[in-house]
Amino acid sequence: MRRPGVVVLLLIAIALSSPLPKANAAPANPTVYAHRGGAGYAPENTFGAFRKTEALYGARGVWLEMDTQATKDHVLVIMHDDSVDRTTNCRGDVNALTLAQLAPCNAAAHFAGWSTFEAIPTLRDVLREGRTNGWKLMVEIKDIPGESNFDATGAKVAKQLVALVHAEHFPANHLLVQSFWPRALDNMRHLDARIGRVLLTSSTLPGAPAGIPALGNLAYDALGNHQVAAPDIASIGMNKQFVGIAHRLGKQVVPWTVDDQATMGTLRAWGADGIITNYPNRAYALYR
Repeated sequence: MRRPGVVVLLLIAIALSSPLPKANAAPANPTVYAHRGGAGYAPENTFGAFRKTEALYGARGVWLEMDTQATKDHVLVIMHDDSVDRTTNCRGDVNALTLAQLAPCNAAAHFAGWSTFEAIPTLRDVLREGRTNGWKLMVEIKDIPGESNFDATGAKVAKQLVALVHAEHFPANHLLVQSFWPRALDNMRHLDARIGRVLLTSSTLPGAPAGIPALGNLAYDALGNHQVAAPDIASIGMNKQFVGIAHRLGKQVVPWTVDDQATMGTLRAWGADGIITNYPNRAYALYR
């Protein structure tokens, strides 16, 4: 994909020449995306987190954000890191372990005060329960350079994910797929354009003082025809003007990860479409 820098000025020019959006007397509350299922109060990326958040906020339209990657035997499981070391009582890279080897791993092993064993979920099981209960899911394809599971083509997990969605008849309007790797989203667009796509970008990169500015994220979204810009909340240029430019270009803005209520309130005032947070309880306490 082309570098975004050459497109940023064009994006601004197009946006500024577009009609101003209609002003709202009171901005609507941003949609809440529960980061890793609600990692602030439950073991991340587990059914325990998903079910707790759904029980509390499902009626308010909460989305469950989660991460997926493939095991050694090509099963998509819900796990953030490329290894199981941090969150479970097991060790090893996800793509070096089979589903059977992951079965005894307790994904709540390091979450204080959580006594229930939490198996590492498979994406298939999440889609099945989600379809039955009307869950809304935001699934990240973990495809990051330098990690053991990195796939430069961006195709492997995308193909498996779309095949599962079709096999389980999960509704496309209840699913968003996100990634830091644009090629993964490009593959999603070609495989099933009905599924919404979210480009993630970071304000910091390994070995670098600064990452991709918010406008760089928007440039990639425009080039790839993706629907949602999700820059790190600390990204350069993540402000009210950016939200306005994105909206004029027909893109939603859903920054990550926002855990303090002051920033949640600021994003509402800016007109952000959503927030990704470890603490949906804090968001709903503010967004009454």
